[in-house]
Amino acid sequence: MQRFRLVLAVLLLAVAALPVRAEEAWPQRPLRLVVPYPPGGVTDGFGRLAAEWLAQRLGQPVVVENRSGASGALAIEYVMASRPDGYTVLVSSNSQLVFQQVAGHPSYEPLRDLAPISIMGRNPAVLAVRADLGVATLAEFVALLRQHPGQYDYSSAGAGGASHLAMVLFTQVTGTSMQHVPYRGGVPAMQDLLAGVVAAHAAAPSDALPHASGGRIRLLAVTGDRRLPAAPEVPTTAELGYPQLTLYMWNSLLAPLGTPAPVLARLEREIRAACGDTTFQAGLARLGAEPVCGSSADMAATLRTETPMWREVVRTAGLTFD
Repeated sequence: MQRFRLVLAVLLLAVAALPVRAEEAWPQRPLRLVVPYPPGGVTDGFGRLAAEWLAQRLGQPVVVENRSGASGALAIEYVMASRPDGYTVLVSSNSQLVFQQVAGHPSYEPLRDLAPISIMGRNPAVLAVRADLGVATLAEFVALLRQHPGQYDYSSAGAGGASHLAMVLFTQVTGTSMQHVPYRGGVPAMQDLLAGVVAAHAAAPSDALPHASGGRIRLLAVTGDRRLPAAPEVPTTAELGYPQLTLYMWNSLLAPLGTPAPVLARLEREIRAACGDTTFQAGLARLGAEPVCGSSADMAATLRTETPMWREVVRTAGLTFD
């Protein structure tokens, strides 16, 4: 009996040690970070920054794989169908995880079909208008729109995305009306603002700031809770009397559902450490973003808070999406 108890104790200790050994054994080969956009955008920039950081921390190559299409759904479905072994990770934004949930009919639900890891960073939008519009402040822009309801239009990176719904919220809060012109991505949306085809665009700072410094567009406001270090002259929407327009676009990491808990914990821990690194912080700054690097629980809470809020914006606007 004593021998049996000794053997049982040894087995129990071995079982208890399995999660630790599994974590220590991972990773043994390169990882893939799947990005739902072509190279060159903000989300792709987040992916490449995360890949460089994780490669250093994990001791394995981390390859960025761009899989664009269907407003990000193709990449998400690909990750969902991947083996949950910790070697395939999704880089995604609230455009896919929040806005598409309330505006489209996606084949996925983030907290049901994926395992959140961390929101890496966030960036506000900047409200940009074409330089020849004749307005220099947000108040002047709102007055112009009220004088000419429905006569001006704005571009977006796509129907139901962040830049679209940010402008929908803007018109609701300011009591104005504009026409929406959707594009296939932020680059062509910005190009037509620069060309004077549209009047306004809610852009990522990294897309707008280079053109504002050249005088081709004017930045009227930033939607963050503080001014941008790269453009301290641009006031926040809250400063201008519209605190309801404080909003952010954010980028995050997720894994296939069923990925081992020790692997998820390791990834979360490494990303949370990233925001304390000056090189990583500088990379975020180049993207016009600020560090977040929260926990998986923080990310889940953000999804549960933002999704119903934006669903109400869509309902109030009476928007429908095919």
